[in-house]
Amino acid sequence: MHGLLKWFLKSAGVVLIITGTAKSVAVFGSAPGLDMPDPVFGISFRTLGFGVGAVEIIVSLFCFRKLRIDLSLRLVAWIASLIALYRLLLASSGWAVPCLCLGSLTGAVGLSFKTANLITGSLLTYLLVGSYSFVAFQWAKEPERFRPREQQRSNASDHGASR
Repeated sequence: MHGLLKWFLKSAGVVLIITGTAKSVAVFGSAPGLDMPDPVFGISFRTLGFGVGAVEIIVSLFCFRKLRIDLSLRLVAWIASLIALYRLLLASSGWAVPCLCLGSLTGAVGLSFKTANLITGSLLTYLLVGSYSFVAFQWAKEPERFRPREQQRSNASDHGASR
């Protein structure tokens, strides 16, 4: 299982570095609508895309490190959850246009907005299902690692006192 987890983290890192770089590059384009405020946060899609792209790149770097695999996994679950929540909020706001975070990059590579939305949605599903599956597996295997540090210390001192 450990080898599969490492493979998942590497593939998640590749996905996040590609999408993060695409967003960060796209914001320098001239796509119509990039300067329009997004309906969820009220900031321009250009600013939002740059910020989210930067965070995705940072999280991807954790995925390639061998230290703190559990942290890397939680970061992937965290960023994927935030993106999924954003997409839900965007859809519930009545926004009918696909997310403009990739700017005109989709057209530059010959993808329709519909195809790009399908691809990014599939990648998001992969990140969500993969990260939460591995987190659940780790939690079932080692529940102590998922307790707050204060509770871990308290439990350790309780065990030491009962000896």
